[in-house]
Amino acid sequence: MSAFGMPGAFGRTAELYPLADGRAVKLYRRGMDGGLERELAAARRAAALGLPVPAVHGVIELEGRRGLVFDLIDGEDYQHLLESGRVKIEETARLCGSLHHQVHRNSGAELPSIKERLDARLGRFDDRLPSSTLREARERLDELPDGDRLLHGDFHPGNLLRADEAAGGGVWIIDWIDAARGEPAADLARSFVLYNFHARRPDEPAFERGEMTALARRFTRLHLEAYAEVAGEDLDGLFSKLAFWLLPVAAARLAEDIPGLDELLIPFCNDCARGDERRWLNP
Repeated sequence: MSAFGMPGAFGRTAELYPLADGRAVKLYRRGMDGGLERELAAARRAAALGLPVPAVHGVIELEGRRGLVFDLIDGEDYQHLLESGRVKIEETARLCGSLHHQVHRNSGAELPSIKERLDARLGRFDDRLPSSTLREARERLDELPDGDRLLHGDFHPGNLLRADEAAGGGVWIIDWIDAARGEPAADLARSFVLYNFHARRPDEPAFERGEMTALARRFTRLHLEAYAEVAGEDLDGLFSKLAFWLLPVAAARLAEDIPGLDELLIPFCNDCARGDERRWLNP
C-alpha cells in the first residue's frame, strides 16, 4: 500500500489512487515508468485537440515511484460494463468504432512513430518466432506507409470510461501511454489483435474458447463497420488495409511478454507470414 492508501484501480503497469481534491494519481509500478513522458505528452495533445480525455496536471514522485496526476473521472470502464451485462456488445462496439475514428482524424505530430516502435519491439526477439516469420514481419513493416495520424496504441473497451451521471456523464478515452503517430490501419490492427488474442484475466467471466472466439470476431466486425461508416470508407477496403499490418503488429505484441499469449499469437503470426491472414478477418 502506498502513502495514498489503497488503489481505486490497478493494471499491469500502474495503479490509480483517488485524491481528496477531485484528482487522481496514476502511479507506475517500479521499473515500468519508461513511457511516462510519452503518456504525458500524448494526453496533453489529445486534450488540446478537444478529444474526451481527463486533464493531466503533471508528474509526481513518491517513494521512488513516478506517476501522473489527472482529473478523477468517477465511472466504470466499458470492459467491466460489458462483462456484467450492463451494456450491449453492439452498442459498445459501435461506440469504439466511432471514437477510434475521432482519434484518427487528428494529427499525431511530435509523437513517436508507430513504425519505429514496432521495429524496436521486433528487435527484442530470441527464438520464440521462426526466423522466417520474424523476417517477413520486419520486411512488411519496412514497406508499410509511415502515416501522420494520432494513434491511441491500445484502443479497447477497457480504456473507455463511462462517467457517472453525477460526474456529468460522457465517455472518456484513457491510458495514452502507447500513443504514436502513423497510419490508422496500424491502430485498427492493434485493436484486432487485442480483441482476438486475449490472455484471460483471473476475474473475468469464464467462456468456452469457441464462444470467446465468436464474440471477439463479432465485436471486431461491429467496431470496424462503425469505423468505416463514419470514415466514409468501404468495409472490405478497410479490412484489406488492416490486413497488411497484422503480422508486424501481432509479432510486436508478443514482445510485451504477457503470460499466455505465445500459444495464441505464434500460430497466427505464422499464418500471416504465409499470407493466410484474410481467413482470420472473416469480413
